[in-house]
Amino acid sequence: MSTQQALEPEQLERAHSPRKPEQNYELRVIHGTGGLLELVEIQPRRHQWFHDWVRAMQFAHWTF
Repeated sequence: MSTQQALEPEQLERAHSPRKPEQNYELRVIHGTGGLLELVEIQPRRHQWFHDWVRAMQFAHWTF
């Protein structure tokens, strides 16, 4: 079985798409291919403003 036959159509499409310079990627093993790797785009983490606010309040020592 050739490598291209083991890949799904969307994996082949991703393999031939150009990389974006501002995008971060990580390597991932493609399941069922015997160890082939693919680059996968990492989605940026959403900014969690509530966690930042709680962290700031814990050090503010508000007294009412």
